[in-house]
Amino acid sequence: MADTEPHTCPTCGGNSVYEDKICPTCHGEGALPAQGFAGRSFAELKTSIDDILTPSLVFRSYLIVEALDTTEYNALTDAQKLNFIMIVSAGFVDLNTDSNAKALLMALFGAGTTTRANLIELIS
Repeated sequence: MADTEPHTCPTCGGNSVYEDKICPTCHGEGALPAQGFAGRSFAELKTSIDDILTPSLVFRSYLIVEALDTTEYNALTDAQKLNFIMIVSAGFVDLNTDSNAKALLMALFGAGTTTRANLIELIS
C-alpha cells in the first residue's frame, strides 16, 4: 500500500472499537493516517509539531501564579486582575521574547517589582 493512503487500523481491524472501547490506536477512526512528509509517520510528525509548539519558554500557569507577589496582585486594578486571570487561565503561558502574554505581564508588574523579578528568574 502506498505511503500516501491511509490504511486499516491493525488493532481494531477498521471497526473503531477494541475491547468495547474506542480503539486506542486509531482513536475511533478505523484507519491510520498516511505516511507524512518525507515518509515520516503520523506519530513522528506529531512529535515534531509538539516540539515546535512547546518551546522552552512556555510554562504551566501554576508557575506564573507561584511567581506572583500577593501584595502586588492586590494593588492591581480590577481590569488588570482580569488580564492576569485571562493569561493564567489558558493553562500554559508563553514567555518568549515576542509573546503578548509576556508583554502584558511585564506591563502589569513594572521594573522593581518582586513579581517581575520572579518572572525574569523563571525565564532565565
